[in-house]
Amino acid sequence: MLNIAILHCTRTPKSTLYGPQEILELASLQSGKATQIQLVSVDELHNLPVTEFNLVIVSALGMIRSRSFITELATAVHWLKDRYAQGAAIASICTGAFLLAETTLLDQRKASTHWLMAPHFRQWYPHVKLEIEHMVTRDGQLWCSGGAFAYQDLCLALVQEYFGHATAEQCARLLMLEPVRSNQQHFVDLQLYKLHTDEKILAVQHDLEQHWKTMPSIPDLAKRHALSERQLLRRFKAATGITPNVYQQRLRIEQAKKIFNDKPSCTVQEVAHQIGYEDVAYFRKLFKQQMNITPQAYRSQNSKTLSVIRGS
Repeated sequence: MLNIAILHCTRTPKSTLYGPQEILELASLQSGKATQIQLVSVDELHNLPVTEFNLVIVSALGMIRSRSFITELATAVHWLKDRYAQGAAIASICTGAFLLAETTLLDQRKASTHWLMAPHFRQWYPHVKLEIEHMVTRDGQLWCSGGAFAYQDLCLALVQEYFGHATAEQCARLLMLEPVRSNQQHFVDLQLYKLHTDEKILAVQHDLEQHWKTMPSIPDLAKRHALSERQLLRRFKAATGITPNVYQQRLRIEQAKKIFNDKPSCTVQEVAHQIGYEDVAYFRKLFKQQMNITPQAYRSQNSKTLSVIRGS
């Protein structure tokens, strides 16, 4: 018998509670594997019989604006640590990662959460290796997913883990879900990377935004902003969660998207050259990494959308 608990609170969006339940119930039905899924409220933990769960899923907690909300869930924190100590895997959905991080189980481990909450997460849990670009992360028996509906990607990965690859494919087809998406980077607003208080790094970011096409080198940036190269790299990563090089690439890809949107007749090669990439193959690879779609497909998709909007 596979025992699964889905932990939730009063602020949990219903989609991240009942969505995972439905996907896992379907997996159980398709595979024939006996499974018990229990919805567990954080308010009922005191009265909950001691049960050995194979998997605990921490649902999203809604928007979190104060760490006090998390610290008030001390009972849930201890309960999660006890379940993990008994051998349960723990998977968090969206902002559920905050509760999982509060247990310290994620210290020095990979994690993801909703990209909008990344600044708070980094500030409150500096020892966690936040990989906000990833839709799903796994580090041993600890799983995390990105924003909101990334629970679908997480659940398909969990179905593959606990019910097998064939069942995961079957569930994906029946629910008309795409295979597990690798990243959520293309959803991230670039302004997120500026929600910090390091004035020097904000100045560096402004510099990069003004010279996105020429791509200033790290030595040049460091010299212009009175930093050593090591200081620049360390402080940039600490403030934004990414490297200056990745930030430069994001700026260029945003420009490429703008050109595709404004001038849908432009070819991929023309766009690559306009944003400063002579190597078109490299541009294609970079675009796919960041957008989870090829530039050709993005261009085609955008053209179809414009046609629908214009009624042509």
